[in-house]
Amino acid sequence: MDEEKIGFGLSMRLISKKDDKLLLLQRPNKRFHDQGKWEFPGGKVKKDEFFDEGLKREVFEETNLNIKILGFYSACEDSFKSCKNNQNIKSINLAMYGILDKGEIQLSNEHMNYGYFSKEEIKKLDREGKLTLIASKLLKSNNFNF
Repeated sequence: MDEEKIGFGLSMRLISKKDDKLLLLQRPNKRFHDQGKWEFPGGKVKKDEFFDEGLKREVFEETNLNIKILGFYSACEDSFKSCKNNQNIKSINLAMYGILDKGEIQLSNEHMNYGYFSKEEIKKLDREGKLTLIASKLLKSNNFNF
């Protein structure tokens, strides 16, 4: 019997607040999935990389800013098909509270826009289907507690 191959991964996300609003980044329309949707900064942790270092690296790559991690926010699981090889992937997503260094955000080509959103604005984005599934799951798993 052929067993289905499943890949596993870990992603880290940053929950960063400024004036009671959370930072979200908007995926570009040219990406394979989640086109135009809003997400928290972060991404996949590399093999043999510490979780916190992976989050710091990903946020720096996406915003050109360093971060200070303050603590745990929430976690959730995701399942999806890889765009690269059509493999089924199971992913754990950890979200941490953190602070961005002062300075101006300079987005990489992974995102086309950024913004700070209030709790009500984020709930509206979620109702309208404008958040990535992971952003929605992380917020709901902690009952939009920020």
